[in-house]
Amino acid sequence: MVHDTEDAADGTPPLVLAGLLANYNKFETHNPYSTRFAELDSQNTIRKLVICMNGTFETLRDGYAAIQNDLPEGWSIGGTLSYVGLGSLAGAKSASTAPTEDEAKALFTEQ
Repeated sequence: MVHDTEDAADGTPPLVLAGLLANYNKFETHNPYSTRFAELDSQNTIRKLVICMNGTFETLRDGYAAIQNDLPEGWSIGGTLSYVGLGSLAGAKSASTAPTEDEAKALFTEQ
């Protein structure tokens, strides 16, 4: 299913399912999903898996960053002047407030 997808986001559900099945009882002697992943040698399929994982991770990272707001602030003249106490000269804006812990939990649950 992952191999036949056109968009990376469409490959997320089958990729998650395959990962869960490969890790379920993975210490048993015979897990057919884990065995199939270990024997996978098709470069096109592996490339498609990597693209789907990349899209999934980017979506999750962006969703987390939008809620947590912990990305580093970009460099600017106003930010530098504000750092040294001269923010009023550049008309520096106040920093955006991060959500409270309860709001963040609700947003993560919704995500």
